[in-house]
Amino acid sequence: MPYRRHEVPSEVLGKWQETANAMAGIFEVPAALIMRVHPEQIEVLVAAHREGNPYEPHETARLGTGLYCETVMASRSLLEVPNALEDPLWSKNPDIALNMIAYLGVPLLWPDQSVFGTICVLDSKRRQFEARYVELLWELKKTVERDFALIDRQLQLERSNQELASTLQQLQQAQARLLQVKKNAALDSLVAGLAHQLNTPIGNGLMVASTMQDRVREFAALPPRSISGQGLRDFLQTLGDGTEILMSSLGKASELVLDFKQLAIEPGSWRRHRFSVAAVVEEALTGRAKALREADCSLCVDVPEGLEMDSAANALAQVLSRLLDNSLRHAFGGDAAPPRAQIEIRARAMSETEVLIELSDNGRGIATELQSRIFDPFVTGRLGQGGSGLGLHVAHNLVTVALGGEIELHSRPGEGTRVLLRLPMQGPGVAAELH
Repeated sequence: MPYRRHEVPSEVLGKWQETANAMAGIFEVPAALIMRVHPEQIEVLVAAHREGNPYEPHETARLGTGLYCETVMASRSLLEVPNALEDPLWSKNPDIALNMIAYLGVPLLWPDQSVFGTICVLDSKRRQFEARYVELLWELKKTVERDFALIDRQLQLERSNQELASTLQQLQQAQARLLQVKKNAALDSLVAGLAHQLNTPIGNGLMVASTMQDRVREFAALPPRSISGQGLRDFLQTLGDGTEILMSSLGKASELVLDFKQLAIEPGSWRRHRFSVAAVVEEALTGRAKALREADCSLCVDVPEGLEMDSAANALAQVLSRLLDNSLRHAFGGDAAPPRAQIEIRARAMSETEVLIELSDNGRGIATELQSRIFDPFVTGRLGQGGSGLGLHVAHNLVTVALGGEIELHSRPGEGTRVLLRLPMQGPGVAAELH
């Protein structure tokens, strides 16, 4: 079986050096060695620091020259040579040239039972080693081999860590690729959704503009004397109606573009300052009195006057406005509407660092199949009826990015909807400079 070289940490070599020094003293010999085998050489890995020891650490010799240790490794058993000069089997042993004529050694085996080398003692005079020395050498062998087991476990652990690190890197790369695929899919969905949403107002605008262009061309082709007062009034009426439809369509397209721009929100793009939560709620309600009357909806607001935050007030106002508009647009009306519509807005400090804002209605609720996707872009229960499907997605982005909080939605069809905003007292935005 071919030999292989086993690695040993430097801190273990220091421990073995002490062992070799002690061995030489106990055995009363000049040389105590721990040998390591290589594929074609044998190395003095550790040599006792003792007078008369002719061996130096890291000294090597070729295999196949008849060294004592070669026989020990080949037989995997103890070898004792009292006097090589008197033994024909060892009279040509290379160690005789160093005056090392007595030898006692045992093999050292790695945990996988491959040969590491030997542990041995040598003397310059004839020695018949007593049984107690032989037993001690076997015990020292066990001690060194226990170190082998620890080294081997450490190496296995390092290999496992390397494999884990490699696996983790592969997983991270796969995750990055998957994330990129998801980003591309999300971008495709956003672009397709925006194109679909913009198609209606732009299409209406183009149709009206084309009609107006035709009417202008027809009117310009009329002989001046044939244009009556009524014909002029009809022409101006057509232009006025077309202009109104055109402005409405362009306005809807502009709103969609503004919503789309808010899909990419950077935390640092919002300035934070200290503000009253009640004041922001009041700002969000501004301009919605007519919508509340038309929905025959009562409003209950419970926000402590002293409740303040240091965050992006504009972002919070936009979130509340979008949630209110969503309730007014989707919750009421139709057969599933409650007999008395109601919206409630409540806020309270959960701790010194967190605020909870709750907006709820007693409307028709949200269809179960939509709830898991309700914050995705272009998800709406009123597709083609004026709902863009961007309102709640923008609100989600504002809450999680601009305000650094969390948003939860709870709804049961026929029983209303409740939205919870958990917000830090101090948001992630850049503090506004005071002048």
